[in-house]
Amino acid sequence: QQLVECRNSLVASILDEDLDRAESLLNDNIAELHALTESFELHSHAVTTSELLVTEQSVACQLAVCQNNLATVLGRKGQRDQAVRVVREAIAKLQPWVAQRPTDAEAQEQLAVANNNLGQLLWLEAADEAFKVAEKSLRGQTQRLDQRSETLSRLAGVLHNLAMVHHTQKLNSTAIEYLTEAMELQAQAVKQVPFHQGYRKYLEEHRELLDQILNQFKVSNIPESAIRRVSEQSLAELSQ
Repeated sequence: QQLVECRNSLVASILDEDLDRAESLLNDNIAELHALTESFELHSHAVTTSELLVTEQSVACQLAVCQNNLATVLGRKGQRDQAVRVVREAIAKLQPWVAQRPTDAEAQEQLAVANNNLGQLLWLEAADEAFKVAEKSLRGQTQRLDQRSETLSRLAGVLHNLAMVHHTQKLNSTAIEYLTEAMELQAQAVKQVPFHQGYRKYLEEHRELLDQILNQFKVSNIPESAIRRVSEQSLAELSQ
């Protein structure tokens, strides 16, 4: 499992320069994690039930992370159908796991990530549905647990994706509502971790898309003062 973590770290560092190597490393991880899962059935008598549950949970989440990352790599390589297959496989495994273990926060979050990935891959075909599944899961996380910066940022990212879909469908009022909330959530993440450059970058991207939509369309049922207030608050967070 430590070797798997090391490979995941290496994948993150080479993702922008060597997709083939990243794919190979992730495939190695997935194969070994599948083998490890099978070994549980053969050697479950040798460990206590509590030890087995902890190890199974850890491996299940590691497998989900690897499958989500592999889907991202395949998507970047233009192998969309393969990426969709991998992410659907991750969702199919995570759904019953989460249903049986509703307190497993990490698995819940990876299921949301998988649905968000599926929405990005499918885009207008079924993206709205997939993004809303991810949104529901992440909202549940923020309500049950302390509002972690990572979860807030992920939820903001899903809302950004929903805004893009609705903007494409000319549903600009809804798109603005999604982006306004995305900026509020992302600003909270920035406040929790002020030096996280990724969070600041995402906040700027939410603001840029909101400005783009507002410049193109005049939406009478969204108070401009409210939108301006959120924008100013988010920019203040960026400047801190």
